[in-house]
Amino acid sequence: AEWKKVVANQDQPAERPGNYKTPAEIAAIKATNKVAKNVFDASQEMKSKMPEAPNMMALQGDWRFWIGILLIFSFGLSILSATSQPVNESFYI
Repeated sequence: AEWKKVVANQDQPAERPGNYKTPAEIAAIKATNKVAKNVFDASQEMKSKMPEAPNMMALQGDWRFWIGILLIFSFGLSILSATSQPVNESFYI
């Protein structure tokens, strides 16, 4: 019986009690949610189109993989050793 009054708007106050959002706030929230959903969907679509990374086990049998690892390791060590040496130019004439 009470729900029939609520649905028919009988004996209801003009304003609902409580602090409700304005229609502009509701529209802004809906727009923000729509944009967030579109961004999420686009990222999922982009992720599904990206090629997969190669299997590490397959790379370990490839000689080019190990040559690349050695090159990266040697360049890294040479850069570290070059930057860690103090340069004292007072000895040079």
